[in-house]
Amino acid sequence: MITLADVYHVITAIIPLYVAMVAAYLSIKWWKLFTPDQCAGINKFVANFSIPLLSFQVISSNNPYKMNLKLVSADFLQKLLALIVLAVIAKLRSRGNLSWVITGLSLSTLPNTLILGIPLIRAMYGEEAAILLAQIIVLQSLIWYNLLLILFEIDATEESINMTSPSEVTGELEGPQGPERIDGDKEGGRIKNQSKRNIRIILLTVGKKLIRNPNTHATLAGLIWASIRFRWGVKLPKVIQNSVSLLSDGTWNGYVQLRVIACGTRKAVLAMAMKFLAGPFLMAVPSIALGLRGTLLKVAIVQAALPQGIVPFVFAKEYNLHPDGYIWFAHSSSNWISILLPAGFIRQEVTSKFKPNQLLFRPIPTLPNTNRSYEIMGKGPGLYSDIGKRARDLLYRDYQSDHKFTITTYSPTGVTLTSTGIKKGDLFLADVNTQLKHKNVTTDIKVDTSSNLLTTVTVDEPAPGLKTILSFRVPDQRSGKLELQYLHDYAGISSSVGLTANPIVNFSAVLGNNKLAVGSDVSFDSKEGAITKCNFGASFTNSDLITALTLNDKGDTLSASYYHTVNPLANTAVGAEVTHSFSSNENTITVGTQHSLDPLTTVKARVNNFGKASALIQHEWRPKSLITVSTEVDTKSIDKSAKFGLALALKP
Repeated sequence: MITLADVYHVITAIIPLYVAMVAAYLSIKWWKLFTPDQCAGINKFVANFSIPLLSFQVISSNNPYKMNLKLVSADFLQKLLALIVLAVIAKLRSRGNLSWVITGLSLSTLPNTLILGIPLIRAMYGEEAAILLAQIIVLQSLIWYNLLLILFEIDATEESINMTSPSEVTGELEGPQGPERIDGDKEGGRIKNQSKRNIRIILLTVGKKLIRNPNTHATLAGLIWASIRFRWGVKLPKVIQNSVSLLSDGTWNGYVQLRVIACGTRKAVLAMAMKFLAGPFLMAVPSIALGLRGTLLKVAIVQAALPQGIVPFVFAKEYNLHPDGYIWFAHSSSNWISILLPAGFIRQEVTSKFKPNQLLFRPIPTLPNTNRSYEIMGKGPGLYSDIGKRARDLLYRDYQSDHKFTITTYSPTGVTLTSTGIKKGDLFLADVNTQLKHKNVTTDIKVDTSSNLLTTVTVDEPAPGLKTILSFRVPDQRSGKLELQYLHDYAGISSSVGLTANPIVNFSAVLGNNKLAVGSDVSFDSKEGAITKCNFGASFTNSDLITALTLNDKGDTLSASYYHTVNPLANTAVGAEVTHSFSSNENTITVGTQHSLDPLTTVKARVNNFGKASALIQHEWRPKSLITVSTEVDTKSIDKSAKFGLALALKP
């Protein structure tokens, strides 16, 4: 259970970093206290002194003789998998090249573990978790930053070769004696020698840069001192320790960001997907495969979702390789467009102002059956509840083992009356719902067999994109709830609060567009002082497919769903959902399909890995009136009786 104290610890660890960054931003953007030359001087001091000394301080405090091999191996495999996947994609795509491999690797696998990761992980999981994170920092500094530098040099060399003019190449081949014919063997040998010279140039350049890079010296010095310290128990003199601590604490985020999203909305959404989805997913796969569980697994996944590191950004600026294409800082040393939430603790809120984009879903022809799934036309990402909804509707909607009867009537004054009866075994439940509409206000009054009176008042569009919902149940005095929903081209926000002295507050937000969306859903119980729900989800939508990934139950349940439209004219679609529970180590796999036999009749079927197979047929025997017959069979226990369900809905 996440307590209010845990939330406070996370806030106290993160907010000071953002206060320093915002102060630096305001000092230059509004107050004009520093000139660009002074900013460059501050940035150079931070890069050449504060960050290397902070690296030394963290690495020297890590015991190299007690490394967690599973965590280190998972981190190594994550970066290796990312490198392989990005290389394959760059090879297959016509516009793919090494520069995008470098950018993708930096985005998805090189987080800001040093400045932001250590205080955040310490606040979330304690000092032992921060020590584990230091082990990742060691490998990141020794191996991956050096590999990244080599890749930058290779890309720069290739670019310089490509920019060489044909006349220069011709002159080099002709030599000082004038043009002469060069046979294939000599030309091949000359090209091979040229390649060897390029490799030597790259290695010499990388070596010089590594030697001049103060972070390299700090990393090696930290590793050597850690080996001495934990081997013989030697400690640094107090005066040196305090000096290092004083300078390393000066790693305040002094870089300046003039535009929150400098790369444009489309690249920003792509970068968010690589940061929030690809990175944690690539870390989760080897971590689970290697047997990481509990806090160790959470540390591995959360650190993969941290903002980007400073070193990749410095390299990108130095080599001018997509320096404004990173959704992470672009001139800022911390991801200032993100706010970290505790555990599951995924970052969601973007404080930028997007440019409007009028891209829409491509409309898919649908059949007149009002109860079928439709391709929703829309500009925005929708609400959090919409993530994975199409697959859930395909796999679970309309399947039932009960008998249900619904009849709807309309009065001349516009009042809608709906009566519903459900027979569950020997139990019969019924309710009557009355709906009144006046302009943009809809009032629903529902009475059930338990003598409960549920009233819901919905106000549509009191302001553009806004919906207000007030609901309460009589006689339950604690059931009152007020909910606000806001839909934008690039955001969908829903917030609700209970109308009690100690309410439960729920907040969900989705960012993106109608193609790609990421979101989070959090509930806080003010009476218990604890977060009762923390979910994270993401979805990708194409013209004929929808995929979704959700992390629910405070990180205990991971679900992935897939919905694919096979034939829009026949309303044919397939879908699947895979759910893994970390606590019980149990997997649930469900696959299903649907198809319209004619414009009025639809059949659906599904099966899961527990052997439960279900099917239904739904027929619209008159406009808006449906009859549905469903059945379920346990294929692992054929001797058991099959379950049958019947639903009849009548509308005039």
